[in-house]
Amino acid sequence: LLAVARGYGEWQLRRWSKPSGEGLRVALVQGNIPDQWRYSLARLPETMRRLLDLTRQTTPFAPDLVVWPENAVSVSVADNDRLFSGLAGQLRPSARLLVGAPRAELEDDHRTLLHNSAYLLDASGNPVEVYDKLRLTPFGESVPIVVRELIGDAASAEGSYRPGTRFTLFEVAGHRFATVICYEAIYAELVRPFVEAGAEFLVNISNDGWFGAQPSLEQHFDAVLLRAVESRRFLLRATNAGITAVIDPRGRVIAQAAREEPAVLTATIRAERTQTIYTRVGDAFGWLCLLAVAVVITASRERGR
Repeated sequence: LLAVARGYGEWQLRRWSKPSGEGLRVALVQGNIPDQWRYSLARLPETMRRLLDLTRQTTPFAPDLVVWPENAVSVSVADNDRLFSGLAGQLRPSARLLVGAPRAELEDDHRTLLHNSAYLLDASGNPVEVYDKLRLTPFGESVPIVVRELIGDAASAEGSYRPGTRFTLFEVAGHRFATVICYEAIYAELVRPFVEAGAEFLVNISNDGWFGAQPSLEQHFDAVLLRAVESRRFLLRATNAGITAVIDPRGRVIAQAAREEPAVLTATIRAERTQTIYTRVGDAFGWLCLLAVAVVITASRERGR
């Protein structure tokens, strides 16, 4: 069994050492924006200047896609149409910019709901599509149901985040990709439907700055690597202060930015359409293993009687 597993693994590593999909040029922007700036509208112009200056550095590379981190800006992109006026001329006409930002939604009862979102913008800064985070981080963005039952209305105070409802796919240069926000990337069963629906590469935007130098920063990153392996997709990870990296379909880091400093990371990736076994069947193998164990235990007990 060990020999078969090792042999299959070596074959797959060789197979995916040179992916054959069409090439795309990408750029990841790490702004290293201080957390306190995110809560101050007075700091918004300075934040935008820094991010736009970093984006301007990508111009010689002519990327198809530029990615900013989660909550790169602290106001709704759709409601501030002049926010990205400085983007004009920095990107090729066919290029796209992915930006993490909140999205405000007005309900029928005039309450405002907030989504943690990712906006895809065209080269002029106009929104093309938006993805709302599907699985919220407990306590940080949502209140678990047990706690909600205990504290009642206080758990649904106006301004708390609400989960999205659509597995949105974005498109750039004729290729579709999926974006997952922060801790969504640790859930294999959440990422798999995106790939099954046609995502040719994956993007994870995050802001792990509040981890500091804790081991959880590395642990989060290591968990994200597995999404590339399961789906055999390139994975782009753009964060505010680290770990910003490009990961290949083998789960290997092919480019990584220095931590806790403004940086731009560029790379050429491959768009892939092959569906892996995991994409097709999900966790069926794991569940079958558990079922087999249950059958063996039950049979052993019957023989014991």
